[in-house]
Amino acid sequence: MATYYAKRALEILRDEGPVEFFKTSTSFVVRSTFSETTILKHSKLPDDIIFIDPGDVDFFLSSRPVESKKSTEIISGDWDCRVLDKNNYPIHSNLEEKSRIRREYRPSLVDIKNCDMWGSFYERYINDKPWKETGFYKELCSGTENSNKYGNSIRGIDKRFEYNDRLYNQIKKDGCQAHPEPHKNIQIFIGRDGKLIHGRKGTHRFIISKLLGVDRIPVWVRGKHADWQDLRDDIHNNGLSEEHKELRDHPDLQDIL
Repeated sequence: MATYYAKRALEILRDEGPVEFFKTSTSFVVRSTFSETTILKHSKLPDDIIFIDPGDVDFFLSSRPVESKKSTEIISGDWDCRVLDKNNYPIHSNLEEKSRIRREYRPSLVDIKNCDMWGSFYERYINDKPWKETGFYKELCSGTENSNKYGNSIRGIDKRFEYNDRLYNQIKKDGCQAHPEPHKNIQIFIGRDGKLIHGRKGTHRFIISKLLGVDRIPVWVRGKHADWQDLRDDIHNNGLSEEHKELRDHPDLQDIL
């Protein structure tokens, strides 16, 4: 990883000048000292759109390890290998409980199937249940006759679920289409070993595509673990070694192999 830092420092110094180099270096030292998750500034990293098979993604992040910006980040830390089990991220907890968990736990991996939205979409589109019989709908609509406890109108919630049905039929007919603005596509993070992790943006499209068995969807790579980026740089410079031959078909390597 040290090689990556040195290369990146030289790029910033060359392309952006000594003032930006000083600011970036100072910020990096502060984050490295006080934060378990470090975002490494990489302003020249493209907003990567790659195509993946959603069937290869089994986890989503309980919370994002980066701020909500519109650029791809290189991120250190152990965010890609901590796993919350059902006891820590219970499938039937309400939205307030889920929000508390996201606040109190560091970014961690959660099994996609341990997710209310997955369960309710499965019930709707695989078991053909009406939305009103699904747990996700019941949670959103809990409250008074006309509005839920979060202040949303029941009619507005019904319209959201009607939109889900239209989205399902659209993806079933045409597949999952790429949005021209990269950051508006389904969000993916890539762990240190190349693991693809859903990043909690575009979740409706992602779950529907996964349930339908769509085998190729466009995604925006929101962040990559620093170790993965180091490996990717090494493959770019030296080719794919025998040690990593199993990565030959990895979607984030296709532009350099």
